[in-house]
Order: sequence, then C-alpha cells, then structure tokens
Amino acid sequence: MTEPSTENSERVLMAVVSREEGAGISPYTALNLTVLNGAHNVDLHITVCPHDLVRARSRCHAVAMEGGYAGLLFWDGDVSLKEPVLAVQHMIMLTDGIVHTLYPRKSKERSWPIVRLGEQRIQHPDHSHLFEIAMCGMGCTYITRSVLQKVWDATPPFYDEWGGVTREPHATFMLMQIGKELLPEDYSFCYRARELGCRVWCNAADVADHFGATLFEGAKP
Repeated sequence: MTEPSTENSERVLMAVVSREEGAGISPYTALNLTVLNGAHNVDLHITVCPHDLVRARSRCHAVAMEGGYAGLLFWDGDVSLKEPVLAVQHMIMLTDGIVHTLYPRKSKERSWPIVRLGEQRIQHPDHSHLFEIAMCGMGCTYITRSVLQKVWDATPPFYDEWGGVTREPHATFMLMQIGKELLPEDYSFCYRARELGCRVWCNAADVADHFGATLFEGAKP
C-alpha cells in the first residue's frame, strides 16, 4: 500500500459492494447514494466482487486506509433509508467505534443482523440514540478511523489486484471460527475489533429497508 493520503482526513468513504459495476443496486438504494455522494464530506466508492465478501470488504478497508479517510461507511446495494442524510449524521457523529443502523434480515420472521450483549441496554454516554452490541452486519455500518487502524495493524496482508494495480490489503474480514461456530465476515470483523478494545454500537434512531425477492421493510423493534 502506498503512503496514506492526508487530504481526506475529514471525509468519509461510503463503500458499496456490487456484483458488477453498479449491478445489483436497488433503485431506492441508488437514490440514497445519489443524495449522499458528496454530502457531509462523503465520497462514494463501488467495489466489484461477485462472490467473495471477505475480499470485497477487505478491499474497501484498504481504499479507506490508503485514502486517509476519517471513516468507512458500508452501504450495501440492497439497503435504503427514507432519510439517508439524517441516518448518516447519526452514525458519523461517533468518533471512536463501530455503529450499525438496523435493517431486517431477508426473512419472513422479523430478525436483525446483530448480536446483543445481554438483556440490559448499555447506552453511549454522549449519544443517547446508540446502545452497545457485540456484533453486527455491515449492510449499513460506519467504522471510525481509529478502529480501521487497529484492526489493520492486527491482521496480515495478502496479494490482490484491482484497477490493474497489484496491492496488499489486509485480511481484516477473514472468517473466524469461535469454538464450533464459523462467523460470517462482518461478525468476524466486529469480533476482532472488540478483542482489540473497540466497541460496537447500534443506532436506534433510524431503521433501513432491505430488498430481496420482496421488500423487507424496516420497523423499530
């Protein structure tokens, strides 16, 4: 990786993982991205990776590190919000940690891609709309620079190539096995981050919709 830039130190990289360049992005998500691109110091980045989410998300992490961004905002192509600008404001006000905005899983039985810490809600001392969780999906999730740096430093690089350039992203989203459970790439990232002393938060002020064979509409639990 080249020497990190400093020109984006107050900007956020909004990363969308796509099957092809722009393919698989719902019309409602596309509207969100149009509104958000450039707003609140947000830059849009689409990474193409048809099957390998570990590689795709690790690539996005590398782009954020190389660009010297203040944080990385994952916004998947099948997630949208009615007030995306407000939701981003609620997430990027966090200066240290990971913050997830709720969206339902693609299931008839309403559930959320988060793992709670327990029965009791632990609220953020400075932001009452945030409560602490153990792990979360990355479909609508913001990771601050401090967390990006810690997880980057704690994981090994691997050879990769995109845009005709050989690069060395780090395997920050490599799957982890905990006992007999194999965690998905997003939960694995959160697990690593928490082991390094970082905290994961859930934004209870906003709820996103999730698009699959049908619309899975978000509603606050």
